[in-house]
Amino acid sequence: MTLIAAVHVILAYNHSGHGYFTATLLSLISFVLVIYASYLTRSGILGETSVHSFTSLGMSGQLIAFNLVFLLIMIGLLVWRRKELPRTPKEEEIYSREFWLFIGALVLTVACVQMIATTSIPVFNALFGTKVAPPIDPIAHYNKWQGAFAVVVLLLTAVTQFLKYKRTDASKFWASTLASLIVSIFLAAGAIYVTKTYTNVMYILLMFTGIFCVVANVRILGDAIKGKWKLTGSAVSHIGFGFLVLGALVAAATNEVISINQSGYIGVKNFGKEGDKFTDPGENLFLTEGEPIQMGEYRITYIGDSVAAPNVFYHIKYEKIDEETGKVKESFVLSPFAQNNPEMGGLIGTPDTRHYLTHDIYTLITAAAADSHAPLSKVNADEQTGFEDYEEPATFLVNIGDTLRYRNGIFVIEGVNKSAKLQNIPLKENDVILGLKIKVIAADQKEYHAEPIFLLKDGHAYDFNKDVEEQGLKFRFTNILPEKDKLEIMLYQKPLPEKKWIVFKAIKFPYINFFWAGTVIMTIGFIMAIIRRIQENKSKANDIRNVRNGNRFQLVSGNIASHLAKAFHANGNIIRQIYSRTLAHAQTLARDVNAAPTDSLKHLVPDADLYIIAVADDAIPSVIRQLPKTLKGIVVHTSGATSLDILQEFQHFGVIYPPQSINKHIDTDFSKIPFGVEANTEENLRLLFNTLKSIAPKTFACNSQQRLALHVAAVIANNFSNALFQMAYDILQHEQLDFELLKPIILETANKVQYHPPYETQTGPARRGDYKVIDKHLEFLSQQPEERKIYQLLTDFIIKRYQK
Repeated sequence: MTLIAAVHVILAYNHSGHGYFTATLLSLISFVLVIYASYLTRSGILGETSVHSFTSLGMSGQLIAFNLVFLLIMIGLLVWRRKELPRTPKEEEIYSREFWLFIGALVLTVACVQMIATTSIPVFNALFGTKVAPPIDPIAHYNKWQGAFAVVVLLLTAVTQFLKYKRTDASKFWASTLASLIVSIFLAAGAIYVTKTYTNVMYILLMFTGIFCVVANVRILGDAIKGKWKLTGSAVSHIGFGFLVLGALVAAATNEVISINQSGYIGVKNFGKEGDKFTDPGENLFLTEGEPIQMGEYRITYIGDSVAAPNVFYHIKYEKIDEETGKVKESFVLSPFAQNNPEMGGLIGTPDTRHYLTHDIYTLITAAAADSHAPLSKVNADEQTGFEDYEEPATFLVNIGDTLRYRNGIFVIEGVNKSAKLQNIPLKENDVILGLKIKVIAADQKEYHAEPIFLLKDGHAYDFNKDVEEQGLKFRFTNILPEKDKLEIMLYQKPLPEKKWIVFKAIKFPYINFFWAGTVIMTIGFIMAIIRRIQENKSKANDIRNVRNGNRFQLVSGNIASHLAKAFHANGNIIRQIYSRTLAHAQTLARDVNAAPTDSLKHLVPDADLYIIAVADDAIPSVIRQLPKTLKGIVVHTSGATSLDILQEFQHFGVIYPPQSINKHIDTDFSKIPFGVEANTEENLRLLFNTLKSIAPKTFACNSQQRLALHVAAVIANNFSNALFQMAYDILQHEQLDFELLKPIILETANKVQYHPPYETQTGPARRGDYKVIDKHLEFLSQQPEERKIYQLLTDFIIKRYQK
């Protein structure tokens, strides 16, 4: 969950520059939590609370140390590199996608914390010696919390798709959201009625938000198909997520137990553990091998089992019988399996499922005959006698010709073989070896022969048994009694096999295919997003292949040139040459970026990929006249007010304009500065866009008219406001007041427009229409006619704007 949160915050950072620390923290904590999960499942600490916890392998100490090492590494890295982590001075806009991605990541993280806190109760008890009891019904406990988190996540998954990064038009956002909301209300009402999930408020909320998520993202997918392909992968993934939640909700909320036991009794010792919903006797059926029973519309038969250690697979045949003809309409076999694991509470079953279009039949073994899961004999092979699988023997004193009975037939003592032999046992002259010939006649009249051996060797008696495996018999010739004229034999018989039996539970899950379809759709969307990202990266790599591999720039030096040169150089580009009318200036910058300096455009390198004219506006025509018109690279200038057409004599040309006051003596962070890009062809625009994007993520495309508007607006917002600051400074100085008194209000004004349109933040007497105050101000400025005129003009402008 934290990893999913991390992926979404990384997306927000890539588009807006916000949330780098959060993305880093979530990524690192995800790795640490995976290691912690290994501890929970491998240490045995959850052995009494989770069937997913393996028995302890004696590695608890190592696992704890392993966890602590990586936790300390994570903390250490964050502390050590904290100063290098990018920080965002301003907060995200509420109407921005990155803000709500961050909120969604926060919700996922809190959900993860709740899950970890409950799961870790045994860990806390072990660490602090407490005796906090885990939830009696863990599934209900988790659902209570995680259901609420799911509702919030589904809502965010729906509405964030209508938001744009950085800032969204609120009216368009609400129009799209409300339209999807209304459609979702009607669809949810119908779905809730059909699936009968109206019995629980949480079910209703999950159904509505799941459908809202699907509807909103279907709308986004429709827009994507019309041309906004970038959102296709995420829309498909979110549609899949919505279907997944809907399928899980309906299946869990409306599932039906079909293995109803009317007697409410299962004749198995200790069956029906308190709190175990799978071993309710009223919801389980007892099956004996080969004996069919009716279960609703199915006739059920346990037809046998097979072993693939440590699992036993139980084969259950389902048949639908036509009541009129008695013919089988449908037949299939399910093979759920189970294993006996005392460390995990006994029999652990794994279900098998029959899939239909509208539902699934889920079958789970809840109990089985003990010998099916008997643990392997712990007697070493060299200590086994071969009699472990037989009943206690019967001893007989017999004569030749006697007929005796065993469980499945008779056996006859036919005679004594005085020429019997034993392989690999040498006999001496005084040794005696005899074989007793026995004929076994089974109830089916099949005959078998056995010849157990009796040996007297060196004054000691030995006997060697003989098996009749087909009948489960073992004969021993154990003694000769001459005084009684009898022979002593012992007969071992294997016990009669008990009929095998199982107890199972069958559940019908309606509409579960929504869950499986959602999983598949979500995976497809995720793959689509990955493919698109790979294609984008390939395209970017093709466009700026030379950026990382020696892209060659020629800069005509000006105020902005030093910052551009250093930024491109730091990003791995080769700066071939720096031009300035003053050679010393060119040399200073050239040394910083490992370039060749020149003060003559005649000596310009002819094979650069990009020529940047970063000079004052009035110097641009002069530089252009001196440049060779045969340059094959893209020639650009950096002016906001100079037309693109001034460069039309070149084959490839464009403009890269930052609406920012840049001083070569003050460091500039291009990652926070937008660059307007224009070019004479789409191909050149794409190349310039991707090249600038490598140092300035906020690069955008604009035409000459838009660039001029941006330049005018920048002059008004920056240069004019600074001139007004100077006017305010002079007024205060005249009255012997410090300009520091105004800095808080200046900063407050600048801060407000970071979050609100200037129209909404305007204050003052002109905004209020307070003409008495305005008249006093004009009277105060009567001795300063220029300042009074500017005050009057701006006041009139504000009054006209707000007093309509």
